[in-house]
Amino acid sequence: MSFVISFSPVIVTENQGDHTMDKKSFPTEFPELLYFGKGNTMASTPHFHSFYQLEICIDGEFHGKSKEKSIRLLPGNYWLIPPETLHHFVSYKRTAEYYTLKFNFSPAIPETELHDDVTKYHLEAIRRIICNESAPSAFSDAGKEIIESHLYAFLHHIASQVNQPRKDESDFIMRLKEEICCHGYRMNVSELVQFCRCTRSQFKYRFKKESHWKGSIKKFIDHVLFEVAQNHLKYSGMSLSRIAEVMHFPNLSLFSRFIRNQSGYPPSEYRKILREKENSIMEISKESLENLLERTGLNGITEVLLPHLRKMERRHKEQKNPPKYMSEFCGRLSFIKMVED
Repeated sequence: MSFVISFSPVIVTENQGDHTMDKKSFPTEFPELLYFGKGNTMASTPHFHSFYQLEICIDGEFHGKSKEKSIRLLPGNYWLIPPETLHHFVSYKRTAEYYTLKFNFSPAIPETELHDDVTKYHLEAIRRIICNESAPSAFSDAGKEIIESHLYAFLHHIASQVNQPRKDESDFIMRLKEEICCHGYRMNVSELVQFCRCTRSQFKYRFKKESHWKGSIKKFIDHVLFEVAQNHLKYSGMSLSRIAEVMHFPNLSLFSRFIRNQSGYPPSEYRKILREKENSIMEISKESLENLLERTGLNGITEVLLPHLRKMERRHKEQKNPPKYMSEFCGRLSFIKMVED
């Protein structure tokens, strides 16, 4: 037994062609969900559509073929089929249950089977709505909008991975980092060995094989902890005592010593350095801008000052009480924009 719902007639869209997509150029428009349904796999003849098709296996094995690859999906796996992609489903000895979603979306996302925690999260959220395991109902406007928002995040993630692949770390190294982040200063080499349920020599061998780290495992732990501490110092409003507590340091003194050993500065001073570095590009004095104005003509203004003034304009909007010269130069920015146009 299966159920289906169609939100609107299938609209034939123009073939967008192949082009790369990154986070900056990714569109802001959400996908348009046309249809979703649940059913059992059946053999089909080769065919293609003018819309995207997403097949999500929930039970059994799902088999299919396209021009580029042969597909075998297990529960939790998916197959994203772009528009105009010739494909067909293959019958298999064990029938598979699946969800299918069909939707319009303007950019070209390649055929993919990327499986990671991000895609799993969004697909599971979609499944729960379709199965009525979480509100609102998939048949409501709100449910449709939520499904489309998860589809958007899902596609955005795929595009970012395809066009800007990260330097992949093994699952083993990722799990080690997660443990270190969760347990903070309490984590040591012995605890990691116990977490991995292996001998110390086996752990060292695998760590050396799967990591790009050149130093000792202890220094690796300190490196991960220092990255966490840097983020707290740079972006959070927590006191030093609170950061030490969150990172499971026994006391502030030990946390201070750790930061000093890693950075060469006491934590309060290092926090100022991190924040000043973050704001250094945005901090332009009135005198420096006046000097540039005196030395440059109109072309110099547009080529040299405009990028700085745009940054200052953004900062001006963020600050509740900006200095007067910021307002002055933001006014000049408006004039420069008018001249350019």
